[in-house]
Amino acid sequence: MYCRFCGYEITDEDVYCPNCGKRCISPIADEKPKKRSKAVFLVLLAVILVLGAGILGVLFAPSLFTVENATVSVTSSPAGASVYVGDTYMGKAPLTISILPDIPTDIYVGLDKYVTWTESVTLAPGEHSTLYVTLELAPTPVVSDTEETFERVYEWKYNGHTFSAPLSLSKEKYAYYQKLGHSNLNLVKYATDSYNRRVMAEIAGGIKAQAESLDFTNYETMMLAASFVQSLPYTTDKETTGQAEYVRYPIETLVDGGGDCEDKSILMAALLKELGCDVVILEFRDHAAVGVKAERDDAYGSYAKYGGVKYFYLETTKDGWELGEIPTEYDLNRIDKIGKVT
Repeated sequence: MYCRFCGYEITDEDVYCPNCGKRCISPIADEKPKKRSKAVFLVLLAVILVLGAGILGVLFAPSLFTVENATVSVTSSPAGASVYVGDTYMGKAPLTISILPDIPTDIYVGLDKYVTWTESVTLAPGEHSTLYVTLELAPTPVVSDTEETFERVYEWKYNGHTFSAPLSLSKEKYAYYQKLGHSNLNLVKYATDSYNRRVMAEIAGGIKAQAESLDFTNYETMMLAASFVQSLPYTTDKETTGQAEYVRYPIETLVDGGGDCEDKSILMAALLKELGCDVVILEFRDHAAVGVKAERDDAYGSYAKYGGVKYFYLETTKDGWELGEIPTEYDLNRIDKIGKVT
């Protein structure tokens, strides 16, 4: 190498030029690499510290990366009612349950001989709510069974009047349908079975006669039939059969005195069909209801289109739902399946 001032050849060990005496290696140039090395070291050290803190955070503070569930305390009167979240049994009231936040969650509270109470709850992360549930006695049918039949007399109220539907249901037929498969792959088949349609025709005839005696319109007659099904207790499959999924034929729902949303939708669709209504069964991921073609021009509310026809939503699970009214947790744009009852 050579001196940068006079060009004299120097060695690596020469700090000053033997020829001109000037410093061959600049102090500034000499110190820059050291500063750069120190800066790089500090940067690497900072990166290691940040990564280490991140790893420790994952190991020791996982709550920072998860959403906190919401909680609901359920108290029932009478005490000891069964509490379900959807179809999942949670235990006996009083109890506190954990639910996912920001998602509508159906909570059911049921007790034998009482109408099942249901509520859709939506809570923020970490929020707590208390539900005080007072159960009402279920309107049980009058029972006087014979060796061959189940004798039932159903009573319910609609539009300020009390109505009744007496039935004699074959024990042999009931046993026959219990032995069949009960999957939810095709709900329509349960509503169109020949024997069950005869039972529905008998109920429809009695309802129509009572409606005519009161000069009901066609719409009022339809809603009278709907109110009959709505008045039957809502019961979950696990509570009544011990199975996660058990779809009932209409005769089973009538003899058992109630059912879940699928069972009651099948029963209502079959009954309205016998009254001359154009009906479909609407299936959601975790719910079922009925769709009815309105025969009046002033029909309004929520509906689903099928085959170019508007089928207005009709809830089956509880009293008081009118045609076109839909619970807030269900969206007709998210129907999984529509089946026409023919």
